Amino acid sequence: MNYPNRYDTYKAVQLVFTKRLSKKWMLDSSVTLSSWKEYYKGDYVDPQNVRYYDGGVVAPGSGGSGLTGIYVNSRWQFKFTGLYQLPFGVNVSGTFVAREGYVIRPDLYVQRDGYGDPTLLYGSPTGDASQKFGDVRLPTFWMASLRLEKIFHTGERSYVAVSVDAFNTTNSAHALKQQTRMTSASYLQDMRILNPRVFRFGVRFNF
Repeated sequence: MNYPNRYDTYKAVQLVFTKRLSKKWMLDSSVTLSSWKEYYKGDYVDPQNVRYYDGGVVAPGSGGSGLTGIYVNSRWQFKFTGLYQLPFGVNVSGTFVAREGYVIRPDLYVQRDGYGDPTLLYGSPTGDASQKFGDVRLPTFWMASLRLEKIFHTGERSYVAVSVDAFNTTNSAHALKQQTRMTSASYLQDMRILNPRVFRFGVRFNF
């Protein structure tokens, strides 16, 4: 009601390949390509930032202590999950995910007439007026995890599964958040990275 000219568009295509468990193996994978953009058409409260946002991507910002400033939007994403059954009740499985890095929003504080205290301006550190929200991004994110499981049958329908999981198997330190203040000496330096490799041991009872 307040912004009659504003609208957004979402376009996507997804390819999915699924192989159900048979002959001791299964596979589930997908590739998604998407474009989610917002057009303000003048319906924006800050005229000096409207050029940056008009035609940019829709990227909801994160919230919470220490977790702000992460703008979730990936124009492509790949997922892979597979399992293979080895002899003696041993299963090995893994997952691999990869996606385009989330959006970075470069900013700086400036004093502007009519705005009182210094306010934020968003855009390009090189002064490129054609740059839009979504053009600057974190590096490509990917993560691989593995699982090894041994099944012990204790009855006709019951069993015990002993497993070990390795999350972020390669111990990759992908950036999840970077410094976006263009006047900062640490501009674009990592402020948050992916958690390191974690091993988890577990026992599962099924009856």
